[in-house]
Amino acid sequence: RPATRHARMKGINYCASANRDHAVLHQTSLIVATLNLHWGRGANGTRFDIVSACASLDADVIALQEQTGPPGGSSAAALIAEELGYQHYETVLSDRFDDSAGRWIGSAEPSGGTWGMATLTRLPIIRTADVTLGRARRDPERQAQVVLLAVGTSAMRIVNAHLVNRPPASVRQLYRLRRLLAADAHHPTVVLGDLNVPGFMATAMTGYETASRAPTWPARRPVLRLDNVLIRGCAVTGPSPTVTHVGSDHRAVRAEVRLLA
Repeated sequence: RPATRHARMKGINYCASANRDHAVLHQTSLIVATLNLHWGRGANGTRFDIVSACASLDADVIALQEQTGPPGGSSAAALIAEELGYQHYETVLSDRFDDSAGRWIGSAEPSGGTWGMATLTRLPIIRTADVTLGRARRDPERQAQVVLLAVGTSAMRIVNAHLVNRPPASVRQLYRLRRLLAADAHHPTVVLGDLNVPGFMATAMTGYETASRAPTWPARRPVLRLDNVLIRGCAVTGPSPTVTHVGSDHRAVRAEVRLLA
């Protein structure tokens, strides 16, 4: 499995640890990524290694959508976080998902596995919140995760969102997301996630800049930018953002962003 930045820090001595803590205190940039896990399956239903997929991104923050877990067991996000050394914040959108078969179960059946989203982070979490974005017919209530992170001596707001894939409901949810973003606009913000609308619409309706204009879906030959890294109060820095096929039916988007003074 590819080495991660966290893995390389294991076993360091006290002096190195002190240097790292000093660097974290003065950190002004971070690597962010978003990945729709598609419950750990590719477009053809074949499972892929979700831990290796996330390790390959080597990001400080990873927003996951369509992450699942079996009844009474650890979720995909929890397993990834434990393996790679992340903190994680989960939001369960439905408890009626059959993770083994990759399908929804009937509403009359007992509760099954979980289906939802998660934010993984290497940076300290200041606070978290879930904000409702509304519900479409025959679809779970959609939420946006709002995670405020300490970045050096400042704070950055991470918003992880996954909208329904049916217009006009997706457009209504995007409108609610825009209101959420405007309600607390004094923190630099990165919006991550599968917004299920054409990329130009996501950019226009939120008023945010996009870190990458590359298409992300379908993964093998992408034609639409459904997966987004949208920014305000920060700028893209370092290497160009990358859009990578890691096994899911969506491509992952990865970018380095820097807080603006």
